[in-house]
Amino acid sequence: MLNTVNTKTSLSGWVLAIVRTLEEESYDCELLLNELQIDRQELESLKCRIDQEQVTQLWLKANQICGDSNLGLKAAKHMRPANLHVVGHAMSCSGSLKLALKRFIRFRHLFAEAALMNLIEQDKTVVCTLEVETKGLPPAFQAYDLCLASIVCLFRWISDDEKLAPLSVSFEHSAPSDDFFYRNFFQCPVLFDQTITSLTFDRELLEYPVPIANEELATVLDDLAMKYLNSHQEGTFTQIVRQELITLLPKGEPNRSTVASALHVGDRTLLRRLQKENTTYQEVLDLLREELSYGYLKRSDLSLEETAYLLGFSDVSAFSRAFKRWTGTSPGQWREGANQ
Repeated sequence: MLNTVNTKTSLSGWVLAIVRTLEEESYDCELLLNELQIDRQELESLKCRIDQEQVTQLWLKANQICGDSNLGLKAAKHMRPANLHVVGHAMSCSGSLKLALKRFIRFRHLFAEAALMNLIEQDKTVVCTLEVETKGLPPAFQAYDLCLASIVCLFRWISDDEKLAPLSVSFEHSAPSDDFFYRNFFQCPVLFDQTITSLTFDRELLEYPVPIANEELATVLDDLAMKYLNSHQEGTFTQIVRQELITLLPKGEPNRSTVASALHVGDRTLLRRLQKENTTYQEVLDLLREELSYGYLKRSDLSLEETAYLLGFSDVSAFSRAFKRWTGTSPGQWREGANQ
């Protein structure tokens, strides 16, 4: 079930949601799991990783078994924070839904390596985009459905509001013969045959505080999630780039060409190798800076000016803007809360 570092994997919580959906429809999944060499006991632990090829095969066989185009949406109803391990728990105590969404995107490689996601913040809306990159079989369209629907389900669970809805949902895949289930599930306009798969939310909605918000606890869980992520990425090109950035950051923000030169690879090669691991240079840089900032801010011997310098920012203002984008609060406020 486990695989090499070069093969995409997903946390078993996704697969368990699919299996439980099939069983809810009165299908016996034991033979199916045995055929795909997926151990049910390990699956139930929510800690093992499943090869992306196995996940795609599971979707294909599930389609053959029940022929239900709504399977991805139905599976999302089985998603709870525990399905995403420590990331799900960090999301549930985030200060706002926007911070929860940022955590989902930031740590997505822990539970879905094949996912490439971006957050686009505009004046009145926040757009979350999704691509799924695999090395083998193209992903089933239900994989996209499950991911977007899971975000909505988790938001409804976290906010204790079953009526919570995005402004709109877009899918690249074609519409099913009857899209009523999609519209009823998302409670908003659902568009098909689009150029991108995405969720669009009202910005004010995402900035509402979560009922059980505890950002201090969420930050502790972030540290744990980052340790898991670093351990999982050990030996990857992403990790090599991170290590080089740690060396270069105190000298100012390193551009992509500088890092490529230091690693003795071409600029395009660096881009291509990071893309193979479903990330980008800017994302690696931003996540590293965010991770390092928490540790630096906990140190009373470092001023905000020194922290900004160590992170490669030109001044404290640039650092403060970035930190507020990551966390929703200023570095000074976060430091006061962390050191209480």
